[in-house]
Amino acid sequence: MTEVLVDTSAWVEFLRGRESRPGDAVEALIVRDEVALTGPVIAELYGGVRGKRETKMVNNLVAIASYHDVVRADWEAAGAALNSLSRRGITVPKSDAVIAAVARRLRIPVLTIDAHFEHLGVKLYEI
Repeated sequence: MTEVLVDTSAWVEFLRGRESRPGDAVEALIVRDEVALTGPVIAELYGGVRGKRETKMVNNLVAIASYHDVVRADWEAAGAALNSLSRRGITVPKSDAVIAAVARRLRIPVLTIDAHFEHLGVKLYEI
């Protein structure tokens, strides 16, 4: 089984029922049991839910997805990436730097619609 770390931006497309390539890709990954999550994505998902229906959907998704902890090396790698990008005048969210660090450590792609992941040295899931 190949896992894909699904970023919050792609989850939003799926959860809001938008007919989009990212939303369709998330659905296909769920069907194939290839969805991976990490703490920052879970926190962002719960932070943005709208109402009981979405909360229930997120609860179900979190229960079925593979979960990967953020380890100390991920925090260090995220900090180094943020520092390097900052020196080049590029700003990305800290949470995305951590998500990218987890994906790099696990050697799995990230499904996202956020363009700044291209700066984070992570393999992107092709949709």
